[in-house]
Order: sequence, then structure tokens, then C-alpha cells
Amino acid sequence: DFGLLCLKYLMEQQWLAGLDDKLMETVIPLIPELGLSGMSNDAIHSMVDFFTLNTDKILTTNLGDVDAISASGILHMLEILLQLSQVEDKKLLLQEKKSLLINTIYLIRMVHEAG
Repeated sequence: DFGLLCLKYLMEQQWLAGLDDKLMETVIPLIPELGLSGMSNDAIHSMVDFFTLNTDKILTTNLGDVDAISASGILHMLEILLQLSQVEDKKLLLQEKKSLLINTIYLIRMVHEAG
């Protein structure tokens, strides 16, 4: 329980993006245990920023090392964001993030073209 409280604090302080990829792989599956419906707006902003930063790395060639990105971490984060989009008051917050929509659409397009 103490670990989850620490994770919640990190997310609310928007320090999530500062964690390295290996640690993020461990942390992301724990996020749903925090209770998505009661998640603060700052924590949601932190998750969206993490997701868009890492998907930007995949979609562009000049933002970072694509090999260092955890595909499973991005998929877990996408699943969490999908669950949050089903919570009425969180849906509006997610809809404000245009880069979230754009990156998700392009990722789906890339997967479709690859398959």
C-alpha cells in the first residue's frame, strides 16, 4: 500500500515521465490499482504526457531512441487511458488532449500498415 501511495504522489507531481523505461515497465501495470475513477487531473496529465512523449519517439525520428521504448509499457498505458475514457468526468479531460488522439490514430495506422 505504501508503494501505491508513492506512485500516486509521483503521478500527481508529474514525475512519471522522468522515470527510466525499465522502471516504467514495472510501474505502469500498478496504475489501475490506484483506482482510476478517483485519479487526479494532474496524474492523468502525467500519464497522457508520458504516452504522447513515447509515441512521439516512435512516430518521429529525432526525439529519441526507439529501441529503448517498451512496447508493452505503451500498450499498458493505452489500456489504462481507454479505461479512463469510460469514466465520464475523465473523458472530458482526455478529449482536451489533441496530441493523444493524433498519436493514437497514427499508431493504429502504423500497426495496420505493418500487419
